[in-house]
Formats: sequence, structure tokens, C-alpha cells
Amino acid sequence: MSTMIALIGEQPMPNLLPVLYYQPERVVLVYTEKTEKVAQRLKAIRNEAILLGPVGAYDITDTEECIRSWIETNAIDRTNILFNVTGGTKMMMLPSYRLAEKMGSPFFYLESGKINTIYLYRFLPDGTLSLSEKTELPPLIDIETFLRVHVGGYSPGSGAKEEKGRLFEEGVYHSLEGKMDEIKSNIRIGGALEIDLVVRIGNRFGIIEAKAGRADKKAIDQLNTAGGREYLGTYTSKFVVMGESWGEKSNLRELAEARQIAAIEMSHYDGSGTLVAEDQQRLVETIRERM
Repeated sequence: MSTMIALIGEQPMPNLLPVLYYQPERVVLVYTEKTEKVAQRLKAIRNEAILLGPVGAYDITDTEECIRSWIETNAIDRTNILFNVTGGTKMMMLPSYRLAEKMGSPFFYLESGKINTIYLYRFLPDGTLSLSEKTELPPLIDIETFLRVHVGGYSPGSGAKEEKGRLFEEGVYHSLEGKMDEIKSNIRIGGALEIDLVVRIGNRFGIIEAKAGRADKKAIDQLNTAGGREYLGTYTSKFVVMGESWGEKSNLRELAEARQIAAIEMSHYDGSGTLVAEDQQRLVETIRERM
């Protein structure tokens, strides 16, 4: 039986994507007090996953002993163990590497970005380390699973209260429909936090706040919160799409840039709910470029 041992950090994607890719028969989630909730949400996606911990986030001997003891107690076949050293703290990575070396087990690291790449290493018979595989991950996850693993789930949002806002949101949605791998509208997370649109390209995700007029500071704050560490994670791209320009004197553009939010102005929008071809192209290109 194949076993993946994963170190759980504050972001779930570095552990979820490899599980979806390798499909191990057994997954062990090594967590700390700070990352227990992340481990529980991962287990909710993979019910048979085993929670192991909490270990000391900076205690090398504690982490190594906890993992080693579990392997020995459960008589795990060491030839079928695969270590994921991506998550957790750097001090958790070291004991995982030490155990992999002692047992001759392979381990891997997931590079996150526009392309998710797994670097798989193996120890040769003489003990030297070799890069065995470098693999770009295919699309593995949908929006629903993305939301579940980050915030436990979601519910339908109420959408824009005014007609002009609803028309603009629909115009943005239809402009992106078919241009993204997946798109969902009007999502509520965390009880009261609403997101106008969630989009997916491959394994990358973006959230969009759509405003028929000029976006205000509240819209920026909401995007910043939704795309923060406690909600949808630091790998999520953030966009504010507006039917009117901020203008040169507004300081909101600088605020958005400081919070890594891309502002996209639909300069030809006339209030009809339909975006002209030029604005549609700029919208799609900007989102694809940033994600």
C-alpha cells in the first residue's frame, strides 16, 4: 500500500494537489497546533487521511520521532513511502528529509506558481541524491474543492442589490464565460463575506469584485480579506473590475497595487450590461496574465 506523508502548513494547496496527482492509498497529515484546522479541511476532502500531531513546528526531534514512531508502530512498508516536504516549517522539512534518507524513500517538493511543478528525488544505492522526475501538474481541482479546502464550504451570495450592479456583474460573467476553465458567481464564504466571481485556469484561482461605477476602499478591503491567508489563501489572484475609471487623482489605485489587486477599467461601458469587444479582450488578457 502506497503511503504519502505530508507536512501541513498554513496553505492547503501544496498538499492537496500532490494527493490528487499521485492518488496514494494512504495519506498522513503531519500538523502543528497552528495548522490543525488546515489538516482537518484536507481530511474532509480525503476522508481516509490520517491526522498525526500536533508536532512542534520548530522541534526537529519531536517531528522526526512522531513520524518514525508512526511508521514503525503501523509496520509501514518503507519502499512505498513518499514524503511531501513542501508544507510545514523549514524545521519540519529537515526531519522529513532525514527520515527519507535513512529509509531510502523518495521525497518531492511542489513549486507553486503559474505552473505547478513537482520535483521528485530518490536516493541511489550508493546514497547519493538524484532528481528522478520533474513534472508539470495537469488540472486537478475544481472551484468547489478549492473553496472546501480553504474555508470548509460556501453558500450562494445575494449578488448586487441594484439593477445597474447586477447588469454589470452579468456582463463581466458572460465576457469570461468560455474564456476561463471554470467560473462561479455570487459566492458567500465565512458567513458574511461575499465574492462576485471566482475563476479557475488550470490549478490557479482568482476572485473578482465587479463594480458598475468606481470601486471604493470597501471593495478593495473585501478582496484583500477574501484573498488573505485566513480565507482563500495567498496563491489566489485578486481583481477589481470597474465600469468607471478611478481617475488620476485617486489614491485607490496605489492601494490596490500595494495589496496585489489588479484594477481593470471597462472604459467603454455604457450601463447596458454588455461589454464591448475591446473591454472584453482587456479583461480576459489581464486575468490570464496575472493568474
